[in-house]
Amino acid sequence: MEAEGKEIGSALQYIESDNINFKGKLAIINSEVLFNGRNINVDIDKTTSYVRNSGVSFNAHQDNNYSGRFALRNSSIRFLGYRNIPIGDGNDNNSLDKNKLNDINLNKLSMLGFGQIFAHGDNINITDVKFKERPSDDGLSKTYIDLIADNEINIKGQFKTSLINEYSLFKFASKITENNKVIFDINPHKTK
Repeated sequence: MEAEGKEIGSALQYIESDNINFKGKLAIINSEVLFNGRNINVDIDKTTSYVRNSGVSFNAHQDNNYSGRFALRNSSIRFLGYRNIPIGDGNDNNSLDKNKLNDINLNKLSMLGFGQIFAHGDNINITDVKFKERPSDDGLSKTYIDLIADNEINIKGQFKTSLINEYSLFKFASKITENNKVIFDINPHKTK
C-alpha cells in the first residue's frame, strides 16, 4: 500500500498489506485504525499529520521506520511489533518467530498535543525524538508515554519530553541506554 496524503474520518478500519508506505499528510479523525504489515515506513517529515479523537495502531512484523510530525488531540498512537497478528490467511512462511516481538524504530519523530503514545517491541530504537504536550481545553495534563521493550530501549541523539506531568513518561526494559550510556540494566553482570 502506497499513500501520499490520506484522510480517514469516522471509521473503524483494518488495513493490511505486505508493504505500507506513507508520505505526505496523514489525517485521522474520529476513527479507530489498525495498519498491519510486514514492512511499514512512515516518512512524513515535511508536513504535520493530524490524529484527533482517534486511536491509530501501526503493527510491523519486520522492517519499520517512523519519522515525521504528528499533532495529537485526545488520541492515541501505538507502535507495535506483534508478529502473531496474521497477515492474509496467516499461512505466510516468512521464517519469522511468531513468539518474538519485532523491533520498533522511531527516528526523527516529533509529537505535540495531548493523548497516549505507546510502543511495544523486542527492542525500541529511538533517534532524535521529541514529545511536547499541549494541555487540553480544561488545562489538565492528559499525555501518557509508555515505552515497553522485552529486551532493550536504545536512545540516540535527542530525546526531549515536555510534559506537564513528569510522571507521565514510563520506560520499561531489561536494559536502557542513552547515547551509549547504560541508564538501567536488570542484569548488570551478564556476559554476552
